[in-house]
Amino acid sequence: MENDYQDINIPDLVNRLNPKIGKRIPKFLYAYFNRILHVDELNSYFRSTYDLDAPAFLDEAVKYLDLKINIDEESYKNLEKVKSQHAVVASNHPYGGPEAMGLMDVLKDYLPDIKLVAQAYLKIVKPLQSCCVFNKKEVRTLMEHVEEKKSVLIYPAGFCSRKLKNKVIFDYDWKPSFLKIAKKLNVPILIVHTRGQLSKRIFRWNRFRKIFNIKVGLESAFLVDEMYKLRGSELKMTIAPPIEASVFDNRFTLEEWSAKLRQYCFNLRENPRLIFDPEIKVTLPQQQVF
Repeated sequence: MENDYQDINIPDLVNRLNPKIGKRIPKFLYAYFNRILHVDELNSYFRSTYDLDAPAFLDEAVKYLDLKINIDEESYKNLEKVKSQHAVVASNHPYGGPEAMGLMDVLKDYLPDIKLVAQAYLKIVKPLQSCCVFNKKEVRTLMEHVEEKKSVLIYPAGFCSRKLKNKVIFDYDWKPSFLKIAKKLNVPILIVHTRGQLSKRIFRWNRFRKIFNIKVGLESAFLVDEMYKLRGSELKMTIAPPIEASVFDNRFTLEEWSAKLRQYCFNLRENPRLIFDPEIKVTLPQQQVF
């Protein structure tokens, strides 16, 4: 029921995490957090969708944000190749959230058992709990899902796209865990590229904290606001042909294969019909999350 939903309350949350800091934060700053995090809007939406199942929630979320998912005919043909089978889907992460909901809404019709490897804070969204496995703290749950040979959607960078050392905006290094899963299960990998990028303020904040060696990702505080700014936008996605797990042999290390797939995903932006070549030249700089 609607009353079962526990509203997001920023002051209460901060006080639970660190009472000393909570008492020092002035009311105007809490008001600012409520505004940029769209707390009232999120609470209203989560209350109204609390009892939906995962497929219905994904449909509603895409409608709520008025996202127009643009996938070409060739991409749908590539999805048909794995329909009702199992696959590991890996993608770039330009927006840090909305693209995952849009992509899951598409994938569920082809890979009904697919689960999203997600950040733990999404546990507050009850309908998503059944279609997510939460990273880091729930590795066992992920592995149980994988052992059953079910499909997963992974964002291998773990964070949304940032500006790289060569000034290109793309994902930081892709962790090779998605490759390990595909090889272990002998299932194909689907690489998905979503066109887009966050606003310049995200990259300014990212640069600011790097200059002052601040480890906390301050720019992440604006991701909800970025999501709302996407309302009514088109998300253009390219889904490449499935790549069989046998391709990823001992010619290269898992880290090197992962770098090649990250490069391939980036190259799909310019050539959506590109076929993965194991000898692809990696031009994106290696860059760890900071």
